Amino acid sequence: MTLTNTMIAIGIALQSVLATPTCCHAATDAPAGAPQAICTVRVDASATRPCCPVLVEIALQNTGNAPVVLKQPIGDKYGTVTIEIRGPDSADFFALRTGYTGLKELLGYRSQLAPGETYAAHILLLCNLRDEWVFPRSGRYELRARIQYRDGEALSSPIRIDVQAEDPAIAEKLAGARADLCHISLEEALASDRIERIAKAVSELPEYRTALQWVQATAYVDPKDTASRPALNAKLEALRDSAPSGSPWRELTTATLAHRYAKAADTAKAERLLAELKNRSELTDKARHAIGEQKSEP
Repeated sequence: MTLTNTMIAIGIALQSVLATPTCCHAATDAPAGAPQAICTVRVDASATRPCCPVLVEIALQNTGNAPVVLKQPIGDKYGTVTIEIRGPDSADFFALRTGYTGLKELLGYRSQLAPGETYAAHILLLCNLRDEWVFPRSGRYELRARIQYRDGEALSSPIRIDVQAEDPAIAEKLAGARADLCHISLEEALASDRIERIAKAVSELPEYRTALQWVQATAYVDPKDTASRPALNAKLEALRDSAPSGSPWRELTTATLAHRYAKAADTAKAERLLAELKNRSELTDKARHAIGEQKSEP
């Protein structure tokens, strides 16, 4: 399955290792009167095991009095977000590239953040561009994010992720399934045969339990197969309801469902979900655009 026909926003979670989301930030230096913004980072798992995924939420908040102009949507696939990691044996941070980094560009994109407004994006950290584990061994990792906008960039303060001692049996099992696991992301909806192989490999691992549920709830379906969508939406609703209020996964699943319902012309459900969200995102912008088009129709 190619990337171009599988850009359905999906994600995976770590239900068994959920921690209170951590938020850090650093403001950029800017001349008086210039747009000002801060970058913040949260993770749903501040402790995990080697070869397991971590969901990251990156946000840009306009803290100035002038609009912040976005040159592209904020996100890894647009190249406007850079995740930087420092591992247990590293003195410096290095930029992490995934298989989706910078793959997309929206021609003629125009958007801006009003003063006080926040725009959020999510990225799943599991494998890098070379299909290597992002967290390959135990130790202390530090993670920060850099967001670019038209007039500058904002760099977050680092947050800590503790990767606990590995179980050799689990590591061996995950290594054998890496060819399939590396396809888990927020950008690729997986076919049923790949999901079955992933389930066989990780169904007994607590760190992957919610990951597997998410992948199953956001599986690829033929665009003409409308009969399958209500069941998938029900699974995603259940996942959303099980996520802690205000957590990165709650925010992502809510925005994903709002976008789905807006596309399906279920305006009431879409607007109810959008009302629960404090931050903008690419998904909420798309949902509001779809709702606007439907309301303008005669």
